[in-house]
Amino acid sequence: MRAVLAVLAALAVTVLGAAILGEYQFDGLTGAAAGLIYGIFVAEAAVAVHRRGESWLAVVCAVLAVGGLGWAIRVSIGPRASFPGDIPGFGWAALVLAAAGAAIRARSSGRRGAGSPSEPGRTPASESGDAGSSSPERPAG
Repeated sequence: MRAVLAVLAALAVTVLGAAILGEYQFDGLTGAAAGLIYGIFVAEAAVAVHRRGESWLAVVCAVLAVGGLGWAIRVSIGPRASFPGDIPGFGWAALVLAAAGAAIRARSSGRRGAGSPSEPGRTPASESGDAGSSSPERPAG
């Protein structure tokens, strides 16, 4: 169930972000940077709901990011333009960066799953193995 909700969250961010980015031009470096940030946002929504990154989620987020950004670029260049031919170079870069950003963020989320064990914190006193030494957690005496 969490996987379905994660995809729906990514889809909602895809649609909202594409509607916003469709108002801007993709003919400069900021357009390419917007593509990267857009892809990361799409994946972040999915990872926040799913609570961990996975390969299938990375593929889904990359496809959603490219589809949504393609729609935004199509809206930004206008209805009379030739769709693949009139996309500026930075628009193509934005599409590539959106896919890469979404895939990397959704795959390597850096979050632990609910069932994975957490490692206890280590201090210099715990690594030395001296049970009789004093530390802030275990004062002498």
